[in-house]
Amino acid sequence: MFIICLNYKDVLKVIGRYQNTIAWFNGHNHAGNYGKINSTHFVTFKGMVETPDQNSFARIDVYRNKILITGSGREKSQILAY
Repeated sequence: MFIICLNYKDVLKVIGRYQNTIAWFNGHNHAGNYGKINSTHFVTFKGMVETPDQNSFARIDVYRNKILITGSGREKSQILAY
């Protein structure tokens, strides 16, 4: 997992204190990224400026046991089970 946040260790400590944190969404990394630490999914959405003719965005639907990410353009679709 690639993190640019300069105090990412502090951020991860705070997130790690809570067992009910399912996912952390942020953007953007031009290539996108995904990682999982313990039971928390970390999703970095792709940047929208990489190509002149294709966009990148997503819709997120939250269910009782999963998060469904429906990607459009360069953003891929994913299922985050929990």
